[in-house]
Order: sequence, then structure tokens, then C-alpha cells
Amino acid sequence: MFFKKIKDQDETKSIIMSLDTYNDIFSDFDPRPYNVKAISSDFISELERVDPELIYKKYHIILVIPKKERISKDEIIIKTRLEDFFTKEYLIHKDHQNKIFKKGIWFIGFGVLVIFFFFYVLPNYKSLLSAFSFFQIIFELIGWFLLWEGLNLIVFDSKEKQNIVKFYKLVSEAKFTFVNDKKGEN
Repeated sequence: MFFKKIKDQDETKSIIMSLDTYNDIFSDFDPRPYNVKAISSDFISELERVDPELIYKKYHIILVIPKKERISKDEIIIKTRLEDFFTKEYLIHKDHQNKIFKKGIWFIGFGVLVIFFFFYVLPNYKSLLSAFSFFQIIFELIGWFLLWEGLNLIVFDSKEKQNIVKFYKLVSEAKFTFVNDKKGEN
């Protein structure tokens, strides 16, 4: 067989990230407490980089932190914050993808309607057609534009958004675990 399955897609991907402090997860510019603090774009980028093809069905995110920096009650708050953040982002991106798809459907429907009207209905009224030949050309162009733009929205724009939606869904369902950093321990 020419194609070889690279990874078992049912496998859980363990993502191990080393942190100096809990603040590595959050934005440096946000002084608020952990339960509302903004998640760092660097943290999100690192997560995206680990599985760019999104071939796994589950993630287990292991956050390695020095033992002296660990605080159990903060970890509970941080896990909840991460779950809430990634769930919210998933829902926002999923909603945006659905809106793009619906807009594409409307464009296609309206474009087909305009094309149908000017190719099949208007030619039956020859007197009207000669008086409005300029408008016929304009509306034919509009109809074709709407049809192709609708297809573009459905085929390309909503598909482009699909990977973003899948990433946020995977991370929102991920298991987050904090563990001690073994370096420096004897």
C-alpha cells in the first residue's frame, strides 16, 4: 500500500509544556487574578504548533512547573480558567463558521434566483428585454457574482475556519494536569 497511516488518530496526544510559573500561561499585560486573566497568545501558539495537522482526537496537556512554585488552589482556578477560555473560543469560532456557511447559502440562493430570472423569465418578455438590456447585463453579472462568492464562502472560507474550530474544540475537551519539574530535585 502506498499510503501509510502516520499516527493512530484515536490516540491521545500528550502535550508537555514547561513553565517557570503559572504566569507563563497568561498575558504579561494583564494584572487581574487567574480566574479572569487573559490567556497568553504565546501559550496558544505553542499548543497550535504541537499538532498542526490536528490528527489526534484528544489532548492531554501536561504543565510542568517547579515544585516550589506549585499551589493546589491556584491550579484548580487555572484549570477552570483554561477550560472556560477554550470552550468560549470554540463556541465563538464555531458560530462564526456557521455564519459564513449560512451567508454562502444565501448568496448562492439569491444568485441562482437572479440568474434564473434573467436567463429564463425575462427572455419571454421581448419588449421588456430590449428596453432593459443594460440592466440585464448588470443583473446577470450580479447573479454570477453572488453564485461564485457564495461558493467561495462555503468551500474555502468556512473550510479555512474549520481547523481553527477543531483546534479550540480539542483544547476545550483536553485534560490539563500540573506536575512537578524533576530538574533540580535530588
